[in-house]
Amino acid sequence: MHDLATVDLIRERLDVTYQAAMDALDEAEGDVVKALALLETSSGGGLQRFEEQIKEGVKRGLSGEELTLIRWKLLGQLVSELPVSLDGFAAVAVGILADLITSSTVETEYAAAVSNDGDDSAAANSH
Repeated sequence: MHDLATVDLIRERLDVTYQAAMDALDEAEGDVVKALALLETSSGGGLQRFEEQIKEGVKRGLSGEELTLIRWKLLGQLVSELPVSLDGFAAVAVGILADLITSSTVETEYAAAVSNDGDDSAAANSH
């Protein structure tokens, strides 16, 4: 039996189900790093998995399948659902955008403001 914190750690890092996380821990005899490596290997790696998601979305969108629902999840929890009716290029575009957002890390960077009057103390004290 594995504790919830360990299973959640694996789920958060690789976006897998509880069952997949527990199975990997079983196979790795409780070693978290080994379980992570097993899951990465079985999923084909980050970029390869992303490429497959894009290909599948393009194939489905261009084959005439209709995109009918968009779900927004945050930390594995459902935040919102939006019923839609998209096909063709619109479905492909939304699918690619969703894959880009969920497969990316968003980073922010702030630059200190420098006043025009030559007083740099405001910039030096900003965070």
